[in-house]
Amino acid sequence: MGEHAIHMEQTGRSGHVHPDNTGFGINLPLSRPVLGSVSWAGSTAVKQSRETCYCGKNVGMDHAVPSAQCFGDIPEEKTPNQASLPDATFAVPLRRRHLLPLLGALASPALAQAQEPMPAQIPRTTQHDLASRGGQPFRLFLHVPPGEPPPGGWPMITVLDANAVMGMTVDVVRVLAYLPREAGVRSAAVVAGIGYPTDGPYDLVRRSFDLTPPPGREVPAAEGRQASRTGGADELLDFIEEVVKPLAARAAPIDPSRHALLGHSFGGLCVLHALFTRGGAFRDYVAGSPAIWWEDNAILDAAKRFIAGPDRPSPLRLLMTVGEYEQNLAPWHDPAWRPRMEMMKMVDQARNLAERLRPLPGLELKFATLPGDGHMSAFPAAVLHGVRFILAG
Repeated sequence: MGEHAIHMEQTGRSGHVHPDNTGFGINLPLSRPVLGSVSWAGSTAVKQSRETCYCGKNVGMDHAVPSAQCFGDIPEEKTPNQASLPDATFAVPLRRRHLLPLLGALASPALAQAQEPMPAQIPRTTQHDLASRGGQPFRLFLHVPPGEPPPGGWPMITVLDANAVMGMTVDVVRVLAYLPREAGVRSAAVVAGIGYPTDGPYDLVRRSFDLTPPPGREVPAAEGRQASRTGGADELLDFIEEVVKPLAARAAPIDPSRHALLGHSFGGLCVLHALFTRGGAFRDYVAGSPAIWWEDNAILDAAKRFIAGPDRPSPLRLLMTVGEYEQNLAPWHDPAWRPRMEMMKMVDQARNLAERLRPLPGLELKFATLPGDGHMSAFPAAVLHGVRFILAG
């Protein structure tokens, strides 16, 4: 596509564009007195102007706009109306594709004006402020996919810490289900996100209670941290059974054999607690970076009882993930974190638990170390791997 030039003549502190046969005029405030009129040749073309700069170089791709030293060579031609201002005429080559958006905006004043911004929304997702039996407030995010459900109903994924990852979880479901055979999944899913009435990604006080197994304790306030209590995971799991699942079933047909629970950190600990104490509530469990170290590794006692129990439900599926840099320092980590990371042993604890659970009949288990991820970046990675794990089963 050929180049077209805008013909510019100096008019003073602000350039004033005079219309030719287009009917448009533009006032352009300038930082220096160099711009002036544009000569239009109809609505689809601009007249070709001079093709050399004042420095003597041809105007082309290698010299598209005159440089500062070029302006130093501009001759002065005083006129009666502009006795104190030099008259500069030069060519700025523009491709037609650069001009069309400008011409379109000028031709339609409605497009040229900024529209009122509107809040972005998660597609096909509603928000519900609810309370548990004990009066604890929750914010439930509920996504129902479009189209016809599978014959037995949609699988349902319940996501913890949904304020942080509800949008991402829904998007992963939508992307994978767009080409399910290519992605290796069976269908989309209903997503129920357990969150709180806050605009932040986390409510640290509430999650410390809701996501940790009983018996719990009172945690005194410390620098930068509010006082809190722990041990409310059973109340949260009751809320899911009594409120969340029935609400989702009223919104869409749910396959009762394909419930899934996904959580990270304390949420991953809650997922393991649910698996070990009420395994029939879900079929698929995704425990991202589970805080196995919590309360002196108390969750391992529940794991022992689960392993020894003769009446485990079947089938069950478990994916455990942990970031590469959750036990060893990443290059960007503060060296002062090393003692705490070595105490928690996030990678070793998760791998050892996976090896203990792997031989159990009726339990499909996958374990993945996420390369390059620390504790926080391992959450979105766990969502991606976890959703695919759930929808492929």
